[in-house]
Amino acid sequence: MSNTLLTIFTPTYNRINELERLYSSLISQTDFRFEWLIVDDGSTDDTENMVVSWLDASPFPIRYIKQPNSGKHVAHNLGAAEASGEYFICVDSDDWLEPNAVETILHDITALDTEEGLLYPKLFAHQTALDTLFPDGADKIELADMRMKYGLVIETAIVFNTDVLRRHSFPVVQGERFIPEGSAYYDFVAPELFCVHNEPFYRCEYLEEGLTKNIWKNWLGSPVGTRMALVKRHESARRYSGARALRERISALVGIESLNMAVAEPTLSGIVSNRVLALLVFPLSVLVERRRFGRKVS
Repeated sequence: MSNTLLTIFTPTYNRINELERLYSSLISQTDFRFEWLIVDDGSTDDTENMVVSWLDASPFPIRYIKQPNSGKHVAHNLGAAEASGEYFICVDSDDWLEPNAVETILHDITALDTEEGLLYPKLFAHQTALDTLFPDGADKIELADMRMKYGLVIETAIVFNTDVLRRHSFPVVQGERFIPEGSAYYDFVAPELFCVHNEPFYRCEYLEEGLTKNIWKNWLGSPVGTRMALVKRHESARRYSGARALRERISALVGIESLNMAVAEPTLSGIVSNRVLALLVFPLSVLVERRRFGRKVS
């Protein structure tokens, strides 16, 4: 059995320059007690040769796996299955870590119970301080609590217990290469809690060709997986009460209905039984479908 505490996992696709920046941040860490697991989602650039050139000199073990181009979620499933670390953090190829990242994680791991993970806010590339902090009292939370209990819509770095993560693989839909991350993350409920820390060490940058920048195009290209994630988001919100939960339910339903309209699929029958809510969602969905998916609003 491996005694590796932490796997830093990176899915990548044709990101040779960005991956080199991430590697530079990893060799600058104050603690090298981790493995770096790279799953290449079928890159056509020189990623493989570059990674191979790092292997001998790297102060930490690097493992490189190449799969046919299948999507980030498939790479993530493979990374979780192959990880040697007891804990697991995904660091995207266009992001990087501050020098104290691994040291911070390994310190905070020592206070965790068996199935728990860690949650940290991210910093954007040129951000010098956090705009939003986790509030006092948010010590151990479910992932959905961020939005539902505390109204936080922020980017987070998540450290998973690897065994727990393996219970919640991303669903894979034949012919689709995208699925929103919430399709798996809404499944993490107590006792699979996350201990909150307000010390950021993860820097993120969104590239023009990245998944986040092309979210609506990805929805259209992978409607089945996207609907699955939105349904999970709606069902997760139903566990909470109040105006915030209602807004989240409506937002998820509008996402489902507008996508259904865009791809000419059946509407919300069977998902929402409240007639008033269904009547509210329909006109909003028409407007959103036009704005998100390219049709001009008349």
